[in-house]
Amino acid sequence: MFSWRQILVPRLFERTQHFEGKQEHRVLAVKDFKDKDFEDVLSKETITDTALTSNIASRLEAAKKSSKTISGYIQRLEETSRLLEYRSKTIKEQMQQTTKSLMMTLQQKEQELLAEEENETKKALEQRSGNKKINFRIS
Repeated sequence: MFSWRQILVPRLFERTQHFEGKQEHRVLAVKDFKDKDFEDVLSKETITDTALTSNIASRLEAAKKSSKTISGYIQRLEETSRLLEYRSKTIKEQMQQTTKSLMMTLQQKEQELLAEEENETKKALEQRSGNKKINFRIS
């Protein structure tokens, strides 16, 4: 939070020390001010304005630096997010391909087992019908 005290109090202290021991320091009533006195006062305000401007500029620079740092973090997070989304998509596709492949393999195995069972049933029926013919002829 910005505080005028942080800027003005140190500057006033510096000015007070600057004028100690100098004979040119004087106190005048405003009605006794001459042009030179007004110029001096205005130049002192310029010094204060310069200090304020300098402080504001340094705070602005700090804010810009902080903003750049935060922007950098956000860019890295966005990049990481895109990479995670890409990896997730790739993994999903691989899982789907693997599942399809497994299903095809199971269907082939099912067909093979069904065909094998059908063949064994035919053979068993043929043997049984062959045995009945033999038994029938013998009697």
